[in-house]
Order: sequence, then structure tokens, then C-alpha cells
Amino acid sequence: MANALTGREILVGLKKAADWRTAVACGATDGLLILSESFKQTLEHIDDDSAGLAFLQRTDQGKISAGGGMEAYMRYEGLDVLLALIMGTAGVPTQPNSLYTSVYKHVYVLADNLSGLFATVAMLKKSDKVFEYPSAKFHQFGLSGEMNAPVKITVEGIANLLELASAINTAETSVNITYPDKGNRIIFNKDAHFWLNDESGDALDADDAIKPSSFELSFNRPMEADFVAGNEDVDEPTGEGFPEITLTLNFPRYNDANHTFFTDWAAFTRKKMEILLQGSVFTAPTAPDDWVTETAYVLTDFAKPILENDYWYECTTAGTTAVPEPTWPTTVGETVSDGTAVWTCRASVYYYEFKLQFPNLKVIDPDAAISGPGKIPVSLSFKVLATDSAPTGMTGITRPFQIDAQNTRTTNPLA
Repeated sequence: MANALTGREILVGLKKAADWRTAVACGATDGLLILSESFKQTLEHIDDDSAGLAFLQRTDQGKISAGGGMEAYMRYEGLDVLLALIMGTAGVPTQPNSLYTSVYKHVYVLADNLSGLFATVAMLKKSDKVFEYPSAKFHQFGLSGEMNAPVKITVEGIANLLELASAINTAETSVNITYPDKGNRIIFNKDAHFWLNDESGDALDADDAIKPSSFELSFNRPMEADFVAGNEDVDEPTGEGFPEITLTLNFPRYNDANHTFFTDWAAFTRKKMEILLQGSVFTAPTAPDDWVTETAYVLTDFAKPILENDYWYECTTAGTTAVPEPTWPTTVGETVSDGTAVWTCRASVYYYEFKLQFPNLKVIDPDAAISGPGKIPVSLSFKVLATDSAPTGMTGITRPFQIDAQNTRTTNPLA
């Protein structure tokens, strides 16, 4: 007799698929660490309620509906494929510093639609039984966090059907499922920052910091799944209406700083925001040698100032250095000419990161309700919108929001 499993023993795999209704095998690095799931299939029963019958005697099978949701701790690595399937656009990651060979930056951009983007979901729930959803399209997700606690992610998806006797994902193949990273949960703590100013204002920086105690991002891309002749299950769902996106922030006390939200709400002021959640530091490579005058450097050579300043500099135009030492820039990505060579500023320390950027926000529903003699908290939501042109400091970002993630994954999650 097969053993019943507990939540400590289940395995959940998710792998991008190519053909709707055709399952793919989940294996190495396809594992998801989840807190709960609500996937299920329902079968419609169509009663024969014809006149002349004293009681219902027969029912026929109607529509098959499948899908559900999952909740998990948000991680700096391990949910890349799921995020990319929801956002719709990923790409080959870049390395911000070639000396840090394990650091890769991923950029997730909202696509116009999710055509062709779905996954197989396989769940080992009994030692001999896998619940397989051959094709599942994820169209909703939420992020929520409270200060000094793990950030959580919830997702919702529509599947074609539930397969209980798959030849693709079986109890035997489930042993191949592994997790990309069992650690690196995202914790909302002192290393996080929330920066906010007017959309028309300068680039965001520490002077624009606000101090919420919790946040929640809600994203829903409405989907419609159709039944057509020749298939017992649904066709690949398609978009239906505009995406609905809301960001909510909560503050422990009403004060002068967050009173400005009420002013922005009344004036219909457009805002922009950056949320950065920062994790552990990457192991540093051997530091480059000190810069040397009148020396030939080639592309990708590195040097550090004679008087160190916490930045390293990459040679991005080969040449011979001058006298004296240049004035080194301290903004990552800035360049300085040095004789016939050109140096580009690079960070010397890198962290796991998860960044959200919003180019156009409108304050809705600010609230500072009084409840008894205690403190007066503030809660407000933003309507998350697209914009015609990227605001200062958010080059190229015109869609409602963009996600940047820094981790060790070397490949495009949608490849």
C-alpha cells in the first residue's frame, strides 16, 4: 500500500511548457517550496430534469474547470520561472561586474499579453500518486510584507485539467525534482527602502525615503478560458480587459510626513516609487590591483584607486593611463577618461536584490481612521498606471511596473 504523505514530504514542480495540453517532465531545479496550494478540478453535473420524472435519475458530465493558487515565501532565487510567466517578458541576464562571476541581474517587464506562456504543474501528494496539471497559465499574483517578517507571494492560475495517471510526471520521476535555492528568503527589514516623489521630480534617492510598516502589491490580468468543439477541456486562456494593479502601504502613525499623501490625493498628483528589498552579500572576489600611471590597460581590466573609495573601475576603452590619477566617479555606470583609456565605475560589493519600480502612481483611498484612544495609523493605496515617457531616473520604464532581481541564475527563465 502506498504511503500517505505530509506537507513535509510533498514535492511540487513547475516547468515552462511549449504546447497547451502537453505536459513536460519536472526535474532538476524545477522545484517550488510552497506554504499552501488550492489547485483542484471541478466537473459540472448536468441533471436530466425532464418533466414526467418523479426524481432525478441521471446526470451527464458538463464543463471541466481546473486551476487554483499557491502561496510561498518570496525568495531572491527559485521563483524566477513563475515570475517570468506572470510578467511575460524576461531575457538573458546580465553581469553587473565581470569579476563577480556568480552575480546575474534579471529584468522582468510586463508584456502586452501572455500568449504561449504557461507551465506544467506536478504535485506528489501520495508516495505513488502525482497530481499533474499539464498546462497552467498564471495571471494573478500578490506580494505582501510586514516589517521584520518574510515577504510572501500568492499566485493564481487557470489549468486545462487534472491528470491523475500521467506518464510524464510520475512518482518515479518526482525524485528528480530539486530546488534552485532552499534559502535566501526575502525579509522585509532595515535593509529595505521605499523611495517616493513626484513623477516629474528628480531621480529617486535616499532623500525621498518613506517608512511604511507593511505593504501589499496586487496584480490581476483578467483571463477568459473558452470551451470549443473537439476538446473536453479549455483552450489556452486569453486576456480579457485591462490588468488591475494596486499597491497598498500602511504606516503606524499619522504625522506630517504621511499627511502629504492626503495632499497628493486631493491634487491628483502623479508619483513614482522604488521598492528595494536586499538580502545577503555575495562572496567578494580578489580585489583588483591599484591603478598605475602611464600603463597600458585592455578591455575588462580592473583597477582600484590608490586611495580606496569602495568602488572598482573597469577598463571599457583600452588605452594608456595618464598623469596624474583621474578623479574617480562614485556613481555606478559613470565613466572617466584617463589618457587614452576610459574607466567605468563598478560596485565592489553586491547583494541579492529584488527591486520594484513604479513610474506612475495615483493615490487612492488614504485613510487615518481613529479607533479609541491609541495611535492613529495611516493606510493608503495607489493605482498603478503606465506612462507615456519614463520619468527621470527610470530610463526605459513606461509600463506600470518593472521587477529587477539579482541572484545567481545564469539563464533566461523563459528559454
